[in-house]
Amino acid sequence: MGKIIKIILAILAAGLLLLLLSPVISLFVSRPLTNHAYYRLFYHVIADKETAGAGKAEEKVLRLFQYVIDHEYAQGAPYEYKPLESLIYGEAYCDFQARTLNALLGVAAIPSRYAMLLDKDGVSPHTLNEIYLNGKWCIFDTTTNIIFKDDKASHFSLQELSDHPDLIGNQKKMIALKRYEPATYWHLCSWFSRMFPMPAALQRSVPTISQAHILDRIGDGYFKLFKRRFFNAYQDLYLKFKVRYSGQNDFRLFFMARNYHLAYRQGLALKYYRALLEKYPQTKFREDAIFFLGMLYFEGGDFSKMIELYSREHPAKWRNAVYGYLGKAHNLIGNKQASIEAYRKSDIFRLPTEILEELAIYGRRQ
Repeated sequence: MGKIIKIILAILAAGLLLLLLSPVISLFVSRPLTNHAYYRLFYHVIADKETAGAGKAEEKVLRLFQYVIDHEYAQGAPYEYKPLESLIYGEAYCDFQARTLNALLGVAAIPSRYAMLLDKDGVSPHTLNEIYLNGKWCIFDTTTNIIFKDDKASHFSLQELSDHPDLIGNQKKMIALKRYEPATYWHLCSWFSRMFPMPAALQRSVPTISQAHILDRIGDGYFKLFKRRFFNAYQDLYLKFKVRYSGQNDFRLFFMARNYHLAYRQGLALKYYRALLEKYPQTKFREDAIFFLGMLYFEGGDFSKMIELYSREHPAKWRNAVYGYLGKAHNLIGNKQASIEAYRKSDIFRLPTEILEELAIYGRRQ
């Protein structure tokens, strides 16, 4: 009997050891398991960095909401990607933007779910987030950059919006948009009218915070204990074994640059962006690399270098995003007129209310 107990204890100890080492072991097994572990740790890095110093949950939500707006754009073929890949490529329509925000809020321990709204024909024109704050599910829409609130600055739910669809046109951003570009305002009102009042039961995801399994929790523990030291080592191994020796050379350089960029490892990101552009000047990733390299300059505070790069190269694929960043950069260096002109050419759906209000002062877009 004693021998059997020892064998059982040994098996349990071995199982526990394997469980504890699961994040490391995942690097050497199937790609789906490796990607899952890597992606979750990546979300931790982003959430930890973007919410550093934030106080209440709502401040964390606002920072992560803005992060998704700044890093995912409605273009390209994002349905080929998974949520983290949509950040890597920078392309995501409403459903993947909502999933990305869900994932970031999940590791930040803030309940969030995405809601696929339906029209009277059962088609889903739009997906947005419901985030649990102050005892209720509140509406956040990354695609239009609207956080739905009433005239007292209080959040309301999807059901409340369905019961009072007039609240849509009364949003501060919508009012500013009506002043600046009425045609777009009415187009947006018409689009929302397909979904509100809600003609059918919508489709919701399970709140992200409740989806994590035991292996996720172990990875969470590693990050909590060792933070960036663990992730940096994990990322280097992941890129070495899963990326570096697969695919075409220009893809590898681009993919590594983007992974290091999103992980706030600016020096390595700069190295690989430059290597890609120097070694493969005609690569299909050229416009992507130029846009993200400019973003890297902006994030490092080198606004003049970003402006010079975009003025010289101007990646057409990223036209709206480029003008958005040019607007920000010119504003930060005090060039107000250039800032206004850049914002006029950017994607107004992504612009925050205060910028639309400022644009309205200068007159409607021609």
